[in-house]
Amino acid sequence: MALTDEQVARLTDERFAHTRPDLAGVPDVPREQLPPGLRWPAFFQTAGLLRFRHRFVPYLHRRFGDVFTVRMIPGGRPLVLFTRPEHTREIFAGDPEVFHAGKGNAILGPIMGEHSLLLQDSAEHKRARKLLMPAFNGAALRSYQSLVTELAGAEVATWRDGTTFRSLDRMNALTLEVILRVVFGVTDERRLAELRPRVNRTVNISPAILLGWGWPRLQRIRPWKGQVDNQRELDRLMYAEIAERREAPDLAERTDVLSQLIRMQEDGDALSDAELRDQLVTLLLAGHETTATALALGAVRDRP
Repeated sequence: MALTDEQVARLTDERFAHTRPDLAGVPDVPREQLPPGLRWPAFFQTAGLLRFRHRFVPYLHRRFGDVFTVRMIPGGRPLVLFTRPEHTREIFAGDPEVFHAGKGNAILGPIMGEHSLLLQDSAEHKRARKLLMPAFNGAALRSYQSLVTELAGAEVATWRDGTTFRSLDRMNALTLEVILRVVFGVTDERRLAELRPRVNRTVNISPAILLGWGWPRLQRIRPWKGQVDNQRELDRLMYAEIAERREAPDLAERTDVLSQLIRMQEDGDALSDAELRDQLVTLLLAGHETTATALALGAVRDRP
């Protein structure tokens, strides 16, 4: 049964409240137990990392070596940066009961939701992976090939000889279309037209907006209010799509990721509407701009 607009708005507001960064819960790690770092106020360190990171991080690397600490708002949270591949390999191969990646991604909570695979750890993470993985096995991926090929061909057909364009812009448009059709399974042009600007605004969210979730009063003023309104509208569209898909007469034959996730059950366990919404947004954020950037870089490397 489809949710009313009021019910969706309440779910969105509850997600904001439940996943809001806990300003009082900043870990109080003694400075001497952390790698070296600047003694600047957290606000200036945060600005340096977010706004000038291409110069700020190399400066810290030169000054402090391969491992260093940056203090971030809200609350002066310590962020330890590692610069060597072997350090990264060790962290990713570490015990998941010790290295809680979900906690590290907590700043994305208001956007992705508490059920996001990227925000879960331990048993919850294992359960979500078990329910999600069948939609991404070899057979499933091969079934998406023809649609992806069709969408790529339609995009290339719009290119004209002698016209200059930014490859990243075109790859962003292409990967968004692939996600909306292959992952979300949306084919209705009216809903696609509604989703595209909402999704784009979510994908292109500023780090300053993410950091601002810790102060609820900011959500009443621009630009934070605009992102809150966008999230409410995107949630309305997504919950409507989920409700319609559950009732679709051809659900059993559909191959898009959303339809497969709705059908997927493990020992009677299935994903709720809220879990579906959170995992779809996760796939959107994890697979849109990263894939587009890789494609754009590949196009540059392959240029004659």
